[in-house]
This record gives sequence, C-alpha cells and structure tokens, in this order.
Amino acid sequence: MKLMFWLATALLIACTTGCTCTTDHRYNEEQLQRLLTTKKCQGCDLWRANLFEANLAKANLRGADLVGAQLEAADLREADLTGAKFAFYQSGTSIYNSCTGLDITGSLLRANLSDAKLEGAKLTGVNMGGAVLDHAVLRGASMSGAQLVSTQLNLADLRRVYLDRAILFGANLQGADLRDAHLDAAEFNQANLSGANLSGADLNRADFSGANLSGANLSGANLKSVKFQKANLIGVKLDGAQLDGANFTQTIMPDGKRHR
Repeated sequence: MKLMFWLATALLIACTTGCTCTTDHRYNEEQLQRLLTTKKCQGCDLWRANLFEANLAKANLRGADLVGAQLEAADLREADLTGAKFAFYQSGTSIYNSCTGLDITGSLLRANLSDAKLEGAKLTGVNMGGAVLDHAVLRGASMSGAQLVSTQLNLADLRRVYLDRAILFGANLQGADLRDAHLDAAEFNQANLSGANLSGADLNRADFSGANLSGANLSGANLKSVKFQKANLIGVKLDGAQLDGANFTQTIMPDGKRHR
C-alpha cells in the first residue's frame, strides 16, 4: 500500500510540474484563422498567439485560452471574453516562467477593451498598461499583480474583482463599481477614483498617495494601514470603515480640511 501511495504521489508531482507547461505548445492555427475571419472562437486555443493590433471588435472569445497571447493595441471593443484565460494557472495558483523558464505572461498593453465582457477572466500579472476598459464588465475577474498603469477603467464593473498587489499608478477609475473588491496592497498612486463605489472592499495596506477619491463611497471598507498621503477625500463616505493604522498625512479630508 505504501509503495502504491508513493508511486501515485510521484506521478502527480511529475504531471503538475511537467505535463502542463511546455515550450513547444502553440496556438491552434485553424482556430486562429477562424477567429480572424469570423471573430467567433469560443473556447479556442490561442496560447501565445500573435494578435498585435488585431481587429477583434465584438468578437466572441468566451472561455478562450489566451495565455501568453500578444494583444498589444488590439481592438477588442464590445468583445465577449467571459471566462477567458490570460494567465497560466496550476493548482489554483498563477505561475510565471515555470517549468522551463518560458515567459507565458500575456500582454494587453494599450488594447481597447471598452464595453468588453471579462467576467471571471484570469488576468493575473497581465500587463494592461494604457489599455481602455471603460464600461467593461470584470466582475469576479482574477487580476492579482496586474499592471494597470494609466489604464482607463471609467464606469467599469469591478465588483468582487481580485486586484491585490496590482499596480494602478495614474489609472482612471471615475465612477467605477468596486464593491466587495479584493484590493489588498494595491497601488493607486495618483489614480482618479472620483465617484467610485468601494463599499465593502478589502483595501488593507493599499496605497492611495496623491489619488483623487472625491465623492467616493468607502462605507464598510477595510482601510487598515492604507496610505492616503496628499489624497483628495472631499465628500468621501467612510461610514463603518475600518481605519486602524491608516495614514492621512496632508490628506484633504471629507469635510475639505487638510489633515496635518
């Protein structure tokens, strides 16, 4: 029995460390051509496909495998990417450069995803710097560690999204819905979150230095150890928020007065 146990364990380890991550895996050429021709490719294998500046507006990519795909400057307006995977997952954890040193982190740099559907999408660690996601639906998406520098997320639906450790320096999130979002240690330096709804969000250790949060709703949010240095909090709702250890140095408070 012990021998069988150890054999089974060895097989499991071998598979989880070597079976799912190979350098020779590429996209399905037939499916790629179908996407480019018809814009319909639900569940397609587009692993590491080159879609630079591709016109994919209103495309159906529900559940597609886009791990390592290059989508820089691609037009994905109103595209349906519900459940699409952009980051490689193994046993529930995002893996980068694993197994063989292969870089499988995709890119959506400067891509246009306005009005796109990305509910439940796996975007952990993906570079979306400068991308346009205005009005996009990202409910429950996994975006831990994502790069969102100067990204446009105005009026985006980010309810229950996972953005812990994400970098949103200079991002625009005016009127965005971030209710119950997971934003632990996220960096919002110089970001614009005016009118955003962050009620019930977990913002433990997040950094809002120099950010504009005027008129935002932070009711019931976890704001423990949050940095608000030089941030604009005019008109912000803080009812029931947890503020233990929060830093308000030179912050413009909800009543308009500057904190020392």
